[in-house]
Amino acid sequence: MNSTPSGKEQYCTPPDIIDLVVRCFGGTIALDPCWNKVSSVQATERWTRGRILTSTGRTEKTPEETFTRPWVDYESVYVNPPYGNSPTGRAFKNKIIKEAKAGTHMIICVPANTGTKFFQACMRYGVVKFCSPRVHFIDYETGLPAAHVMHDTALVYFNPRTQKGLRIFCKDPRGITMQRVLDAAEAVQPASNSTPLTDFRRVGYCADCREPQYLTPSGTVCCNGHWGADTLERRTS
Repeated sequence: MNSTPSGKEQYCTPPDIIDLVVRCFGGTIALDPCWNKVSSVQATERWTRGRILTSTGRTEKTPEETFTRPWVDYESVYVNPPYGNSPTGRAFKNKIIKEAKAGTHMIICVPANTGTKFFQACMRYGVVKFCSPRVHFIDYETGLPAAHVMHDTALVYFNPRTQKGLRIFCKDPRGITMQRVLDAAEAVQPASNSTPLTDFRRVGYCADCREPQYLTPSGTVCCNGHWGADTLERRTS
């Protein structure tokens, strides 16, 4: 669910994005804490206003539980939060960053507003894919793709559990993925050591760009800042 400048808050994730999320998670979304009755997200547990829905039934909850109950205990979490600056929208943003810091295995779908503090935190803690072309969300009232797309969209992957899932996310053709290269850049030119990357031992070729990989004190990395599979698995575990 998200909102747009038109004032509507009920816009649902299109099936192709859901398919990508499911594949990244290895086949199952364990929790959708921002679900609505026309959403096609088939999460094992779905939180809607006042209720928790599961395959075995429903239980009542207060709206505040969405933000007080931890998400980190779930194997995988997908969130398409309200996009506005309403109290609910701000609460979801705060909760998302809190869960990202806690290590929650999570993908979110949010506006690509790179100048906001929230999105800058997303770039700091997650792997960002800028969606292209623009995403046509599903209108809650009609069940059809929205006629107008009013913003750019990004998917953010926090705390990937497997190299395979992260590779699926990065390689998907729906946009451009911004790799987390700051640490890799420091490995290329460590602050306390000006040793060029090429002075380290070459150990193979990068699976992403086919450039040579080198074994540095921080791990295996290529000149484009892509970590090797062994190093990335260790850093995201």
